[in-house]
Amino acid sequence: MEAIMSVSFIIGIVFFLLLLIVLLYKNRLRAKHFALFLVLITLFAAVFYTVLTHEAKTPKITEATRAHIAEQQQIYSAWDIKYQKNIDELSRNWTWYHQILEEFKDDSISIQTAHARLTELEKDSLAAKEHTSELAPPMSLDEPTYDLITSICQKTAEYANAQYQTITLTRAASDSAQLKGASHDVQVKMLSSIMNRESPAALFIADEISQIHEMLTVPDDKEEEDVTSMDQKTDDDMPENPAEKDTDNADQ
Repeated sequence: MEAIMSVSFIIGIVFFLLLLIVLLYKNRLRAKHFALFLVLITLFAAVFYTVLTHEAKTPKITEATRAHIAEQQQIYSAWDIKYQKNIDELSRNWTWYHQILEEFKDDSISIQTAHARLTELEKDSLAAKEHTSELAPPMSLDEPTYDLITSICQKTAEYANAQYQTITLTRAASDSAQLKGASHDVQVKMLSSIMNRESPAALFIADEISQIHEMLTVPDDKEEEDVTSMDQKTDDDMPENPAEKDTDNADQ
């Protein structure tokens, strides 16, 4: 149907131009005026044809499609609420971890206090890890969205496990029985070394989130701002890893 319309449009333009040539020739329009007029007509025809074919190619969104996307949005949003709670939990634990080490380095707390706090944090980190493992993409999501959320869950589980391992190793190293009378500077260097070596990389899920938002947005609304209210924390939401900035201080 579109091909027939295009051919008909071209035939109409050619017929119009031929008729125009005959009329202009009879009126003996100057050559330069005639050429300019033909150029303008050609440009107009090209623009008109482009607009016509663009409108013909633009897909029409049916009410059924809109309803399906809206349903998918609700399913995703319900999952996202649980995921955000887990991200907040991981972020809170990681912030506390660095706060404990920072206070110990500043000699604001003793090694015994640091060990007690790390022991408590280890329990919280284990709970967060278990909560992460319980996350799963809803089965009712479309396959592309389901696969993206599966990728997010896998990356988050790896991050939570690495975070837990770092905290566990640091807690074990902070046991005063293991330090055997080491000086405060040596203790700081030891704990900082574990943090620098074992800390997980940032959680990069921005690409997955961007693709999910794209798929769960009605095409007519893609240029509108935040119509689905599906704000998602990405790697920027995770606390900055201060391992690098602590390295120099620990070696002093």
